[in-house]
Amino acid sequence: MITPDQTLHDFVLTLLTDDAARSAFAADPGSCLSAAGLDDITATDVSDVIPLVVDYAPRAST
Repeated sequence: MITPDQTLHDFVLTLLTDDAARSAFAADPGSCLSAAGLDDITATDVSDVIPLVVDYAPRAST
């Protein structure tokens, strides 16, 4: 779930782990970023940091 005042890292982590958030972002990135309090971030910025977040995201244990 996308919540106000998230860090960019938290926002991207949510996109990676939450299908509904990912769908909402795909439909309207600007609104999702604004709702998260990330008005100064663009969809391109999000795309640029996804690889960095993936590198540091906790792994699900098997």
